[in-house]
Amino acid sequence: MTDRLVSLDACRGFVMLMLASGGLSLRHVARNFPDSAVWRFVGYQFDHCPWRGCSLWDLIQPLFMFMVGVAIPWSYASRKAKGDSDLRILLHTIRRSLLLILLGVFLSSTASEHTRWIFTNVLSQIGLGYTFVFLLRGRGGKTQFGALAAILVVSWSLFVHVTPFVAAATEGGYQTLNFVPSMATMLLGLMAGELLRGPGSAQAKLLRLVGAGAACFAVAIAADLGSVCPIVKRIWTPSWALFSAGWTFWILAAFYWFVDIKGRTKFVFPLVVVGMNSIAMYMMGQLMTGWIRQMVRIHGGRGWFDGVFGPLYVSVIVLVLLWAICFWMFRRKLFLKI
Repeated sequence: MTDRLVSLDACRGFVMLMLASGGLSLRHVARNFPDSAVWRFVGYQFDHCPWRGCSLWDLIQPLFMFMVGVAIPWSYASRKAKGDSDLRILLHTIRRSLLLILLGVFLSSTASEHTRWIFTNVLSQIGLGYTFVFLLRGRGGKTQFGALAAILVVSWSLFVHVTPFVAAATEGGYQTLNFVPSMATMLLGLMAGELLRGPGSAQAKLLRLVGAGAACFAVAIAADLGSVCPIVKRIWTPSWALFSAGWTFWILAAFYWFVDIKGRTKFVFPLVVVGMNSIAMYMMGQLMTGWIRQMVRIHGGRGWFDGVFGPLYVSVIVLVLLWAICFWMFRRKLFLKI
C-alpha cells in the first residue's frame, strides 16, 4: 500500500495555511479590545506563551514536525516502489536533512547582511534530527520506545545540568538544543504513521491514536504539576514534547476520522492542495508575505487596511493569493520536493 494518506495532506495543509497567514493576525486585532474576554482569549490562542503553558499558536510547530514523522513510512514505501535500495534511500534521507538545515539557515539570514549560522528555524530543527528518526523506521515498538525514553531523559539532563549550553539561545529563548527533544515529537509521529500504515481496522487505529494522545497528556501534566519538568515550548522541554504530542495525536485522529473514515475528502480539498506542496507554501509564506502585504496596502487603499480589522483583511488576502499559487501548481502537477 503506497497510496497517500489524505488526512495527512489535509492536516499539513491546515498547518501551512495557519503559518502563512500569521494566524490571520488575530493577535494584533485582539489588542484593540483589551476589555473583551473573548478577544483576550483569541489573542492568547494566536500568540506564543511567554514561557510556561500552551496556546493554539504554540502547537503549530510541533504539529508540523509530528507530520514529518507520520510521512516517513509513506515516503519510504514510495521510494521502495520505485525500485530504490535501502542504501539509496538512506543517502537521499541524509541529503534531505542537509537541505532542510541549509534552507533553515537561509531563511534565518534573509534580513541579515551576512549568513547567520543559527539552527533554530523549524526546517533546520527538522533537518538536524530527521535522519536519526528515519533510521528508527521499522525497528519495532520496543526499540522506538527505548529511543523515545533516551531522547527525553538525555534532553532533560542537558536542560538541568548543562546551564551554559542552554543559555546559548536566540531572542525569545529558542536554541539549537531544541532539536534533541523535538526528535521525540518526530519519532512519535513516525510511530503514528506506522500504526496507520499497519494492519487493523480504521476504528481500532483511531482509538489507538486517541489513547496515545491521552497517555502523552497524562505523563506531561504529571511532570509539570510535580515541577519535575515544566511545560515550556520555547526550550522544548521533554514535558512539552509529550504535551504537544498529545494534541497532535488528537488533531491527527480528528482528521483521520473525518477524512479517511468518513470519506469527507471534498471538504478538505483546499487543505490538500496546500498539504501536497507544504515546503513550497512554507517558503512562500516566509519570503513573500511581507511583500504581498506591502503591495496590498499600496494598491488596495489604506482606508480598508488601517482600521481595527485591517490586519485581518490583509492576512486573508495574503492567504488567498498564496493558496491560489499552490492551486496553480497543483493543477500543473508541480510539487516542490526535497
